[in-house]
Amino acid sequence: MKLIFEIFPKEGRMAVSAMYERKEIKKPYFYLNRDVVIESVLCDGVNTIIKTEDMEHPYAWSGYIAKKLYVPTFANTFEISYSLSLSGQTGSYPYVREKITPEFTLIRYETFCYPLFYDNSHEFWNPSHVDCAICLIIPNHLIWVSSEKQINVDELPGDRKQITFISHEKAAGVFSCAIAPYKRVDYIFGSIYFLPPGKEQAVVEEFITKAHEYMNKHFGYRQLPQSITFAAIPTGFGSFARPGAIFIQESTFDSISNMNQIIHEFIHLGWNAAPKTIAIQRSRFFDEAFTSYFEHRVMRHLLNDDSISARRTLPDKFPDIPISKYGEHECGEYSYTIGAFMLEQLCALLGQAAFDAAISAFLEEHTCENAPADFEDFCNIFKLTCPQHKPALEHFFQSWLYNTP
Repeated sequence: MKLIFEIFPKEGRMAVSAMYERKEIKKPYFYLNRDVVIESVLCDGVNTIIKTEDMEHPYAWSGYIAKKLYVPTFANTFEISYSLSLSGQTGSYPYVREKITPEFTLIRYETFCYPLFYDNSHEFWNPSHVDCAICLIIPNHLIWVSSEKQINVDELPGDRKQITFISHEKAAGVFSCAIAPYKRVDYIFGSIYFLPPGKEQAVVEEFITKAHEYMNKHFGYRQLPQSITFAAIPTGFGSFARPGAIFIQESTFDSISNMNQIIHEFIHLGWNAAPKTIAIQRSRFFDEAFTSYFEHRVMRHLLNDDSISARRTLPDKFPDIPISKYGEHECGEYSYTIGAFMLEQLCALLGQAAFDAAISAFLEEHTCENAPADFEDFCNIFKLTCPQHKPALEHFFQSWLYNTP
């Protein structure tokens, strides 16, 4: 499998070629972003007309219309070329804001820029991809920051360059990339790529160093990568972390109080538990509730401001759905607020020392994907490490996790 993305910033357009062999075609159909324009289809090297239809994609956000394309059953090799414009409103989730402009381009894996040979989020969560080689072609004057590691950069005619990334079986399912005339600034922990004119904050290095020290002291030691890459993206696109890079909204660098955004994404690198099922993952409890709670703790410590709390972020009305069922009802966004507040209340019940010890034990056991966790595992760790509070914990978990508070 090979994917080639060519970016045309002045036109706000991206051209894509996707090539497959028979063994790599998992279903007789695939999905693409609804805004694609199909340029050509080759089956065994011969131009072919294929059936297409617009439909709501079952994996994406409700109401997201994708193109469904059918692969001829006789094809041993299949190649499709297409182009699309990324307007900032074409992502498969409301919070995905990809875009192509002369000043900035953002490609996220959720935007169906490549053929998806699966129907639902379970297949997406545990894909059986073959190795995927990804190439990116951009104008020479632009800098890229990607979730994947590069292995080669080649100069091309027309003042362009082609970046080839390391091939691996999940590359197509995680590939994210920001492209801009970036300015790189190196720190002890790694590099930050600033958008022009740049809003470099001298306190960034101090904040991340102190955040790392605080997290190690309270929630378990993590030896994080020596070279962490951060890339600034325009405000409104939503900060997010991928294994090879952290993409941070530019507003982070406007003031010290906004540093919570970079602290939040930094915490994702080492202090989240692996979920046992897709429903648990979609609840966002073991990643976003944990990280939001940790973020408040760290910022409270760094700014010496006891008013920083998840309580300030709570919605006006709680959903009539227990936290443990958020994933089944696609209510994971509440874990950022209600989930983090629940952890604050649990800390208040047990005391900070006992709470920190229990969370550290839980993360020590379940951070690795080989030992994923569910809500029962979470409850059991607290009952085991805080036996004197067992009756109170059972009441607390029933009230907060399995019922609506």
